[in-house]
Amino acid sequence: MSTLGIENIEHTNGTTAMTVSDGGVVTFNNPPGLKTSFVSVYAQGTSGYVTGSTGDFLPLSAVYQHKGTGNADYNTSTYKYTAPVNGIYQINLSLIVQSTSISTHYELNVDGTNQFVFAWSTGSRVSMGSTSFYLNAGQVVGFRNGNNAGYYRHSASLPSNDHYTVGSYCLLQEVT
Repeated sequence: MSTLGIENIEHTNGTTAMTVSDGGVVTFNNPPGLKTSFVSVYAQGTSGYVTGSTGDFLPLSAVYQHKGTGNADYNTSTYKYTAPVNGIYQINLSLIVQSTSISTHYELNVDGTNQFVFAWSTGSRVSMGSTSFYLNAGQVVGFRNGNNAGYYRHSASLPSNDHYTVGSYCLLQEVT
């Protein structure tokens, strides 16, 4: 077994490309100007189950966490995220419906066009979706109600054990 005893790995131009801590955590030094965008959102309102209308966007109306430009990239009035740069994004949605007899789905919508069924529930109360998706800067993304689908919302702020309808958008990698 070999041991490499270094703390920083440098580029040939002399800049530190990454640092390894004494605990083994690797930190990458992003170049200046590289964008970061993360936002975690949830449905907040009067507690209980709500039935949405087909074609409406899922009202994820409150921001829980955000980093970089994420808070500015999500609109809590339109319930849509705007990509700040060309890149690969991780998009997630999790919710529950009132009954296992309810069939529900939400579609990933980009710039007004439904891309595919993103989260589907039939015979289960749980509906989840997750994907990596390439977006150009300025493209607008949201979760569109596909069939009068319902969801649960809660009046409390996060963190809370009573929130079941949450989503997130995260820039994984800027593509230039």
